[in-house]
Amino acid sequence: MNLKPQELPLLVLIISTPSSTRVDKLINQLSTSTNIETRLICAKLTTNIEDCINEQIIFDQDLATNLIGRPMLPTEIGCAHSHNIARRFISQSSRGGVILEDDARIHDVEMFVNVATNFLDQQFNEARALSLAGWEPKPLDSKIKSDFKKPVRISKLFGEPPLAVGYVVTPLAGKLLYESNSTIIYTADWPSSKVDFFVTIEPLVYHGDITTSSVIDFSGVRNDRQAKGISKLITPIQILFRTPRSISLKIYFKWIIVKKTKHKIDSFRLRVLQS
Repeated sequence: MNLKPQELPLLVLIISTPSSTRVDKLINQLSTSTNIETRLICAKLTTNIEDCINEQIIFDQDLATNLIGRPMLPTEIGCAHSHNIARRFISQSSRGGVILEDDARIHDVEMFVNVATNFLDQQFNEARALSLAGWEPKPLDSKIKSDFKKPVRISKLFGEPPLAVGYVVTPLAGKLLYESNSTIIYTADWPSSKVDFFVTIEPLVYHGDITTSSVIDFSGVRNDRQAKGISKLITPIQILFRTPRSISLKIYFKWIIVKKTKHKIDSFRLRVLQS
């Protein structure tokens, strides 16, 4: 008997770090629900550029440098590639699903399933994604009360949510996110696309706990290498007069200026809604 998309269990893809047990806690949390189909996506741990080449990952460091002000770390390239695998899988599904990084932690699995299922049932024909981690992702804290049962509010964003630790994706959104970064020029969170983003104001997914740490950037290089101060003004001037141009001003403003402006607007709105 063929089931309708709405009758299928919630598809949850977990991007799992090889040779690590930190996914075990997440799997145990999800196993408390009978309405979840869990699949593991093996994360690509690329610690150097040679690893990226050996994994046959297509990336463009020149364009990435123009977009984010520095070359992408090999670990960022591997992370983006891992999300691409998951997003492409979702794009070929009949209903869509949830993508979780293996350090995601869920406080209330029943509410997690209900919110994700309702979103997909209402939006699965649209290019839409819902971040389940709130506007400012944070680790799961033991201070969170076990009787947490607030009605979960959802807000549409002008831009994208901050991180990709846990999000619901429709098939069309998965397709567009994959295609916009199939040649990797941006981090997993988030390549510029025509996807509409939403966020839960109250977090349902938390970014790790006291036992987890980043496998992408151990030393803070990502922040240290960001373009700062006057270099932010120099970059578009360099692009304008560079011959030949490796990036157009249109792309620069779309990926950098517009994205950052939308982020500031969303940040103000969400802080007001959370207060």
